[in-house]
Amino acid sequence: MDFYEALRCAANGDKITKREWGNQKCWGQMLEGKLVLHKPDDVYYPWTISDGDLMGNDWEIIMYA
Repeated sequence: MDFYEALRCAANGDKITKREWGNQKCWGQMLEGKLVLHKPDDVYYPWTISDGDLMGNDWEIIMYA
């Protein structure tokens, strides 16, 4: 799916990732009304959206995290 559809999913409580990231411990989600990235160190970081994020069509909802 594209980023805009993935963002809607995140706004509805889903965790999203890109196939390109290739890491099952890296995902984005909404926490307390803010878009954040969870990284393999188990820390959530503010997500600065990149052009690659916006242009990507490899977004997926994840169920394993």
